[in-house]
Amino acid sequence: MAPIDAPQLPTLLRESVLLEPDRVRILDRRVFPFEHRFVDCTTVEQVAVAIEQMVTQSSGPFFAASAALVLAARCAARQPQRAQRNAEMAGAGARLVATRKTNNNIATAVARVLRDAATLETGGAAFASTVEAQVRALWEERRAISRTIGSHAASLLSDGDHILTHCWADAAFIEALAAAQRAGKRIEVTCTETRPYLQGARLTAHSVAELGLPVTVITDGMAAWAMDRGKVNLLLTAADRVTLSGHVVNKIGTLQLAIAAQAYRLPYYVTVI
Repeated sequence: MAPIDAPQLPTLLRESVLLEPDRVRILDRRVFPFEHRFVDCTTVEQVAVAIEQMVTQSSGPFFAASAALVLAARCAARQPQRAQRNAEMAGAGARLVATRKTNNNIATAVARVLRDAATLETGGAAFASTVEAQVRALWEERRAISRTIGSHAASLLSDGDHILTHCWADAAFIEALAAAQRAGKRIEVTCTETRPYLQGARLTAHSVAELGLPVTVITDGMAAWAMDRGKVNLLLTAADRVTLSGHVVNKIGTLQLAIAAQAYRLPYYVTVI
């Protein structure tokens, strides 16, 4: 089959976090896709609260936290001394990291932005615009990594595969599906509902449908049955952590799927968010 042009990436990858001249807009995943609503934040504290209240999840906090540091830079730019600017930025960074202390994505974003901002000599508009440029470059780097991971994952998929996934497997998973589409591979996806926030039913299924791929939602307890009946032939999820020993850490509920996949001798592939 000849390669095809995949549609544009789904809403969650295009509009998760928007950085505007006077605010950060965060797509509210608590109500998406039934409502296309944004939480508007004009301060670092408002972004921090939005992260704490689960307005965004997975890699969303990475983008939200780094965007919040642009808000911080716009305020810190008014400080005449570099030490004062750095102190204000550091305070904002500490608040953002505290929102989810186990989220390495937030800590990584904050550390990178603060490191680069600390080297800037000038204040004012130049300081704020430079920090913003650094953040946008960090975003593009993150997206490029997801595209690369997705491309590698797509190489493991075959024409006609029916994938089972769990929760919201994030950008790398969607990029894998898009890459498979471009290669002309026919792919179908089954999503577990993923309690308690139903990320699979609301986020993953909607995003897969936006790509134009067939998608089915099942309850969390149906995965082994789907494997037994041959309705899926491989498992592909995200991983919150992969240890040096090779252990994969992901959302509660992934373990039972991995055990079932092993029992039915189905391959299980992991993408890192």
